[in-house]
Amino acid sequence: MSQNKVNNTILEIEERLKVIIINHLKLDIASEDINPEEEYFLDSFGFNSVDALELLLVIEREFDIEIADEDLDASLFMTLRSLSSYIERTLKVSRGEV
Repeated sequence: MSQNKVNNTILEIEERLKVIIINHLKLDIASEDINPEEEYFLDSFGFNSVDALELLLVIEREFDIEIADEDLDASLFMTLRSLSSYIERTLKVSRGEV
């Protein structure tokens, strides 16, 4: 798979995640206002542990994946990009591409 295709996939996942986050937290911002490289980006929106659990369930449903318990740590939510990369890897594994 070309690097460009991989990057487009990550960017598409990031855009979907932005919409999910905005809708889930009922934020009055544009998706462009969420920086995919900002560390602990969810903290700036008043995100708490209950929100995190609910968001994980929405992400699993939206992307038709299961986030493994052993993968649940702060690094998963470090940046939007890290979360997007995790989802991309999980999707590849589920499709047998890895």
